[in-house]
Amino acid sequence: MNVSLPRFLAEVRRIFSRYDIAAYFEALEQDAGMPNSGPHAKKLEDSGLLMSVADKKKRGSRLQQLKAMLLVETLGTG
Repeated sequence: MNVSLPRFLAEVRRIFSRYDIAAYFEALEQDAGMPNSGPHAKKLEDSGLLMSVADKKKRGSRLQQLKAMLLVETLGTG
């Protein structure tokens, strides 16, 4: 399936409210600095099933771009 970025953004915005989108990104941002916990956290990070704090922070700029596109008032190119 070939879906353009504007169509993808419009569909996400149709399904979720601005509040839900903002809350989701807020949770991701809070999680970015939190180390994984639990007795098997290191093993799960090494296997790729959990992201390390460093990996979570690396994806920060991509998430900020997506967040901005999803929360902008008006979609469009002009």
